[in-house]
Amino acid sequence: MKHLILCFVLVFAGLELSAMDSAIPLEKGKWEVGIINPIRFGLGSGREISAYKLLSLKMPNISYKKLRWRKWDWGISTRHSLYYPTPFLKWLQSPLGMELGDPDMFALISPEFDIPHMVSIWNSVIATREIMDDVHFTGSAGLGISVGANELAQESTIDLPFIFPRLAVYYSGAVLKIGSAIHSKINKHWGYVVSGEAFLMPGAPGEFAFENTSQIEWVRNSGFRILLGYKMMYGEYPFGGQAHIFPAFDFIWRRG
Repeated sequence: MKHLILCFVLVFAGLELSAMDSAIPLEKGKWEVGIINPIRFGLGSGREISAYKLLSLKMPNISYKKLRWRKWDWGISTRHSLYYPTPFLKWLQSPLGMELGDPDMFALISPEFDIPHMVSIWNSVIATREIMDDVHFTGSAGLGISVGANELAQESTIDLPFIFPRLAVYYSGAVLKIGSAIHSKINKHWGYVVSGEAFLMPGAPGEFAFENTSQIEWVRNSGFRILLGYKMMYGEYPFGGQAHIFPAFDFIWRRG
């Protein structure tokens, strides 16, 4: 039952199932939106804002990306993100809005735990380079810290894939995330994306997680593309290590 709820939460929240984006911001006035991927909007002068739209319904969030350096085929940006998870975690204590059993049999977090008001702040460096014709490499490193989570009970962790490493910052105080990706075009309509990300979570009940995403990309035109593949992950949880594999897909529209 909880795995069914997990699937619903992932579809509802859009917890970053697809590969990470490039260091190059969208141009002024251009926007991009996916079912899973965030909505992105170019501000001009190498700036971009984005937000996970569905996630925002329960976890308000916003990211700001700024191109800092572009030379010798490299583009280097910084990204600064803010998440407010309190409404989301409280919702997971009773996702159907009612008590069904004691504790609520549909809860991913026991209703006995208090969820304080807290935020996480993420600062990342992203670098992208064209290493061959139509083949781009992207690498990133980011540090997330939490504020106000010192009263959150360690026993309230959600020991499930996707969710555990992304919420670990509220239990450990800080998380380091590093990753890389290859995006290649095979021809006018086809390409692929392969990426990997590692979460280092010292002090959390599980201290390491790794995710690999591999997707085929079909491009209809400059304004629409489809990504289809899988996400494979290994994570350390309070009960031990475990591996999982899930489908990873998205439909992405771009305008401007």
